Amino acid sequence: MKQLFWSSIVIFILVLLVYLVSPIKTSFDSRWAIPTAMSIIEEGNADLSEYPQLLERNNYYCIDQINGRPYSQFPVWTYMLSVPPVLVFDRIVIPALSSIPEINRRMSDHITETYGPDADIETVYLSSDIEKVISSFYTALAVVFVYLAGTLFLRRGYAFSTALLFAFGTSAWSTASRALWMHGPTLMFLSLAVYLLLRAERGSPGYVKFISIPLAAAFMIRPTNAVFLAGFTIYIFLRHRKYLLSFLVWATPFAVLFCVYNLSVYHSLIPHYFSVSRLGGTVVFFTAFSGNLISPGRGLLVYSPFLIFCFHGFYSGIKNRVYRGITILFSAFILCHLIVVSLFPHWWGGHCFGSRFMSDILPFAFFLMFLSVDDLLKRKTLPGLSALVILSVLSIGIHFSGSWHWAAYLWNTTPSNVDDHPERLWDWEDPPFLR
Repeated sequence: MKQLFWSSIVIFILVLLVYLVSPIKTSFDSRWAIPTAMSIIEEGNADLSEYPQLLERNNYYCIDQINGRPYSQFPVWTYMLSVPPVLVFDRIVIPALSSIPEINRRMSDHITETYGPDADIETVYLSSDIEKVISSFYTALAVVFVYLAGTLFLRRGYAFSTALLFAFGTSAWSTASRALWMHGPTLMFLSLAVYLLLRAERGSPGYVKFISIPLAAAFMIRPTNAVFLAGFTIYIFLRHRKYLLSFLVWATPFAVLFCVYNLSVYHSLIPHYFSVSRLGGTVVFFTAFSGNLISPGRGLLVYSPFLIFCFHGFYSGIKNRVYRGITILFSAFILCHLIVVSLFPHWWGGHCFGSRFMSDILPFAFFLMFLSVDDLLKRKTLPGLSALVILSVLSIGIHFSGSWHWAAYLWNTTPSNVDDHPERLWDWEDPPFLR
């Protein structure tokens, strides 16, 4: 147990450091994360009326006017989760760094370059940097939970290596850790839920009742996580029924908080962002379904081709009586999530890198990966292991491009805006990762 603890610390620090030194920052839709967190800290609310210049500078991008007050149109819960680290930055880290002349000069130059000479060294003017630090922290924690889950199947070294593949061969690196999108916290909570369920199935059923905590938090952060919350609940009802009441009780405070906030701000139990009406139906469904898997612009199996081994993991899991139920459950999660995100008219996720919308299924996909790796090692299948290594190196190279090279993001606007010309998502002559 002591060795497991220290190996978890090592992988966390290693992944966090790589994430922090990776230069790309993508504070696009998440641009209101730090201002909202500061508003919560200083005024006890999430409206942004105290930042009129920032709102005007950003042309009120993704701002909803509610009762005459400006709010980010995205769920507030990622911002609330970030309040403690933002408070530390605002009250301790930034004042301490500002007291060092050379760092003060660099911060001042950075802020002046972006916001003009009248902008002081304030937390909201360092938003993109703070976002990257916080999101890297969340995503590195997700890697730790994936590693811990892997140790239930594999020897520690193999679990360590596979967890690093999660960290650097997927959108965890090129998307979730680059800014305070909803994906970083989602990966953290879903990875924890997967680990708790696997511990429960490995002889500690009491863990089941706590799974609702990360699941409820994940749903509050991102509405598509409702698929996973519902699926886990059904599974626990069928397999761990005596813990179902405790499972629901632990989720109750989150449900109350969610409803109370929505009623106080939106005057509705369910805000528009969580509305099923946002799904666009089947007009572009088949294009989106295939695009989310195999398009050179957004395909999951293009950007992380090693995930093809999930099919082998599914086959191995179905043959295993112990993991057959979880294999079916997690595979259903992947399929249902793919269907849901393919119902969005804007299925490519705007200006991003790779399979952003499919990043949330990674904790479930890696359960299948653990089954696959375990079977390949037991059978000593050299061709299969060689193919896995080659595809893994290719995946890491692809996501290195999205984490280090701004040209990979400029693909979204050059030579034309992908939102206006989504046919570019199928252009094999100009994939983003080769920019």
